[in-house]
Amino acid sequence: MGSQEQMREALESREEFRSFQILHFEETFKIDLFVLEANEYVTELFKRARQYELAPNRLFPFTSPEDIVLTKLRWFVLGNRVSDKQWNDIVQVLELQEGQLDHVYLHRWAEFFGVYSLLAEARSQAVKID
Repeated sequence: MGSQEQMREALESREEFRSFQILHFEETFKIDLFVLEANEYVTELFKRARQYELAPNRLFPFTSPEDIVLTKLRWFVLGNRVSDKQWNDIVQVLELQEGQLDHVYLHRWAEFFGVYSLLAEARSQAVKID
């Protein structure tokens, strides 16, 4: 389990991306938890979450592909644009979701966050999948 101090720091911080981890040592897995601000984008993010049935009669919300791309673009910028992993993830989501993406939404928020040119670059690198 993550330390209470890490949780408290994440909750009290004013950084853009605040997070902490919960670790389960016996099962050897971790969960990253992100603290989100109440704002227009976060409201949209939750409205757009997609529901998937992971167990009989149990729906779970998952972040939309558009919001995954936007978040990873923002992380890429925050990490000084050097993470191949973030960049490859962005391009792959664009490839796999092509034809299903809400481009109006994606462009609106990419412009808002100042990552529109990076989005255009990633889209140019995405291979069209038939």
